[in-house]
Amino acid sequence: MCDDLTSGEFAAALSIGRRTAATWCAEGRIGCYRTPGGRWRIPATEVDRIKSERSEMLTATQAAERLGTVPVTVMRWARAGKLNAVRQGRRWVIPAAAIDAMREDA
Repeated sequence: MCDDLTSGEFAAALSIGRRTAATWCAEGRIGCYRTPGGRWRIPATEVDRIKSERSEMLTATQAAERLGTVPVTVMRWARAGKLNAVRQGRRWVIPAAAIDAMREDA
């Protein structure tokens, strides 16, 4: 039995869109490979990795509260690349470690 998932199976496991999964593959955000037919395949271990990262993720509002600013500023930093963040649908999520690092630098 193969432990690799299609982009659709991966997306369903994480409650994200298939296009988002394919974009993450193309951008190298997740470990994956293309089949000879050009389809993406993602190891099942990537689901566990993403889920563990998500447990440490904050919304823009939560990040703003920790940084003492407003969510719009956090989203601007994310868009500008000043803050390590991931776009999930229409919202930004930020690793708690990135927020802690910003607080230490300030």
